[in-house]
Amino acid sequence: MQTQFIQKCATLSGKLLCLPLLLLALQAQAATFEVFTPADLINAINQANDEFTTPGPDIINLNADILLSAVDNSTLHPTGLPLITSTLTLNGNGYSISRNLDATTPPFFGILVVDGQSTGAGGDLALNNATISNGFLKEGRGFGFSGAGIASYGGHIRIADSSIIGNTAGTGGGIAAIGGSIVITGSRIANNEGYDGGGLAAIGGIIEI
Repeated sequence: MQTQFIQKCATLSGKLLCLPLLLLALQAQAATFEVFTPADLINAINQANDEFTTPGPDIINLNADILLSAVDNSTLHPTGLPLITSTLTLNGNGYSISRNLDATTPPFFGILVVDGQSTGAGGDLALNNATISNGFLKEGRGFGFSGAGIASYGGHIRIADSSIIGNTAGTGGGIAAIGGSIVITGSRIANNEGYDGGGLAAIGGIIEI
């Protein structure tokens, strides 16, 4: 709660009198979101990105596996979820986020992108105890075709106790740092494919394991 005072003034018998008035205004706070469906997760990320309503760091807790079947955003490359442009902790609680289509069935998209390069973006993601799988971006190489599991475009990502498996991209099938940084601890990166760097690729960014 934020307390504010203003003055209310009036003229009485030719004299200006001012009295303080107390105003109470609710202060916007970071939020915690409980997620059960793809729609819940998309909505939670969009709300977390709104720094006016929910100034970070925000928290998202998965309570079920999330299966994605459509492109939500194509700004940097097609993804099944909104760009992450603020400070966010995503607790997987052992659940997964996956593209729910095989390698021959469109649409083709990655799973997560953390954006720190667009105007006004300050993407910073901590991913804990989650599986990211089956992202598919194998249509080219380099910028726009990298990191089908997770990609940093100038943002910062910390991955802990998680699995990045079965993702395919032109460069960095599982994880790509296109600028920014990615720090990985206690995690499994396996069965990812790419022309350049099946599991990991750094394109002007830093990956630390």
